Amino acid sequence: MTNNYAVLIAGVGGMGAMSTSNVLKEYGIQNPNIVQVRASESRGVSQREGSVYACVKYVLSEKMTNESNEIPKPPGHNIVLSPHPRVQSVDVLLAIEPLEFLRNLHFLKTDGVAVINNQKNVPKSCITSKEASYPEMQKKITQVKALLPDLKIISNNYTRAALAKFNLSIMANVLMLNTLPEIDPRIFDPKSFTQIVDSLNM
Repeated sequence: MTNNYAVLIAGVGGMGAMSTSNVLKEYGIQNPNIVQVRASESRGVSQREGSVYACVKYVLSEKMTNESNEIPKPPGHNIVLSPHPRVQSVDVLLAIEPLEFLRNLHFLKTDGVAVINNQKNVPKSCITSKEASYPEMQKKITQVKALLPDLKIISNNYTRAALAKFNLSIMANVLMLNTLPEIDPRIFDPKSFTQIVDSLNM
């Protein structure tokens, strides 16, 4: 297990990508096993229903990552130099809109995990233009699985589930966040993670 762990949240403006990032940042700050937290955000087109993303990176403590037979690491090995995502550097991608999964797939490690909200938010360009069309997502996901067999994909209509549970579609990101303790309970302690989510009144 490496010392760095990255989560990328991708969506469109108004879907809660930034508030989801805030939860992950706060969790990292409060978790004693996470020694550094770095984050970056893309907000430029958020008010126009454009694509937005937020990346949160953790540096994990030695006791979480070191094995007894591991060769000692040199000084400075656990420093996050940039908060921005690099190609194939992200462990988990939370795609709050399915098209954002395709747009940001190149950031995800080949053995990473993608959590996809399969509720479409069709861009205006697909509505107003005869030349633009929304891709057939299930077909695309099948193609991705064939190309990246080690990639784990969790796909669900979290918007519909949020409406049923909270009567608020914006709470889809909370349900997506709750998949993280299942993905990696060593990093995301279920009890403390839920407390962080509740304390920020998402």
